[in-house]
Amino acid sequence: MVLDIMFITAYLGINALIWVTMYGIGRDRTAYEKIDSRSEPKGTNIYGLPRVSIVVPLYLERPGSIMRTAISISKQRYPRGLLEVVFVVEESDTETLWGAETAQKYLLENGIRTNIYIVGGRRSSKARALNAVLKFLEGEIIAVYDADDILEEDQVSEAVKLMTIRGYDAVGVRVYRYGESLLGKLIYIDTVIWYDLIISFLRRSGFHTPLSGEGLYIRKKILEEVGGFPEKLAEDAYLSLILFEKGYRIGLLDSYVEEAAPKTISSHLRQRIRWYRGHLECITRIIFHSSGKRLRTSISYISPIIAVVSLLISIATMMTTSTYIARGGGQGDIYSGGQSSGTDPPRFQIRSPVVITLIAIFIESAAPLAVVALTVFSHRGSRDSRSLLPYTILLPLYWILISVSALPAMVSRNVEWYRTRRA
Repeated sequence: MVLDIMFITAYLGINALIWVTMYGIGRDRTAYEKIDSRSEPKGTNIYGLPRVSIVVPLYLERPGSIMRTAISISKQRYPRGLLEVVFVVEESDTETLWGAETAQKYLLENGIRTNIYIVGGRRSSKARALNAVLKFLEGEIIAVYDADDILEEDQVSEAVKLMTIRGYDAVGVRVYRYGESLLGKLIYIDTVIWYDLIISFLRRSGFHTPLSGEGLYIRKKILEEVGGFPEKLAEDAYLSLILFEKGYRIGLLDSYVEEAAPKTISSHLRQRIRWYRGHLECITRIIFHSSGKRLRTSISYISPIIAVVSLLISIATMMTTSTYIARGGGQGDIYSGGQSSGTDPPRFQIRSPVVITLIAIFIESAAPLAVVALTVFSHRGSRDSRSLLPYTILLPLYWILISVSALPAMVSRNVEWYRTRRA
C-alpha cells in the first residue's frame, strides 16, 4: 500500500510541477505581439500597404456558416481595394457552391473583390484545394480561414503591420473553438489552454510554435519557395515545421479567431485522430530532416505521445487508487480519541502520515486545475470566463476521452480526410 501511495504522489507531483512551470513562464503573454500605433512608420498610407488574398477552402458547408465568415471579413478595417477573397469549392459540392455564391454577392456589394474557384477531381485534402488557387492569387500576403470563423475587426490590418514592421514571413493567431453544449464548452477551454498557456510557454521557452490553419498569414513568395501547402493530414503544423527548419521568421499576433467546435463526441474524436496522425508525420520528418533543431521542434509535436502516456498513467492511477481503497487503505489512520459524552463531539486525531500524504495528493491534483482556471479567467476570447470556470472540474475526464483517440492515430496507417461536423 505504501508503494501505491508513492506512485500516485510522484505522478501527480510531477504533473502539478509541469503545469505550474508552464504557467509561470508563459503568463506574461509576450509570446503574442501587437504593434503599438506609436511604432508604425510615419507616412504609411494605402499606397504602401500590401494586397491581401483571403482564401476560404470549403467542403460540405452550410450556407449560414459561409455567410458568417463573409460577414466577419466584410467588417475588416483594411482598405477594400487591397482585399481579395477567394472561396475554394469542390466540383461535386453543389450546396456549398450555392452558399459561396450568396457570400460572394454579399462581399461584392460591400466593395470587396471576391471570386469562387472550383476544384475538379476527387477531393483529397485541404492543402490540395489551397494549392489549386495559389498561382491565381494576387495578394503579396495570403490569409487562410475556414467557414464558421469569426475574426476580430482589425485582424487583417494588425497581421500586416506585424509582418511589415517585425519582418515576419508568417503569422498565426489564437483559435478558440466554441459550442453551447457541454462538449463545446470543454473544447473551448481546451483551446484556451493550448493557445494561452502551452503555445505561450513554447514561445517564451525558445521552442518552435506550430501555427493553426485558421488565421494563418504567410507571404506568397515564401509559400511558393517551400512548394506550397504540404499535402499532409495536418498541413498547417507541417508547413510551420518546414518554415522553422528553413529559417523563416514566424510570429504570433495578439488576436483571435472564434470557430464553431465539433458537434458530436465522435466527430471530435475523429478530428483528434487526424490531428494526432498529422503530428506523428511531423515527428517522422523531425527525426530524419531536422538535424540540430530536433529538440526545439519535437516538443511542439509530441502531443500524441503525451496523450497515450497520460491515458496509460491515468488508468494505472485509477486502478492503484481503487486497489488501495479496496484493501482498506487509510482505515485506522484517523480515529476518535477519548470517550465522548452524548453532547460532546468526538475528537479526531491523525495516527499515520498516510493521511498527510492523501492531503498532498489532493493538493497536487488541484494544482493543474487551478492553473487552468487562472488561464481561462484571463483569456482573450469573447466568452464569459466566470461562466466557464465550473466546467474546468470536468477536464480530467475530457482529457482521458480525447487521449483515447491517440491510440488509433498511432496504429492506423490510413486516416481519411473528412469534414468535421461543427455545432
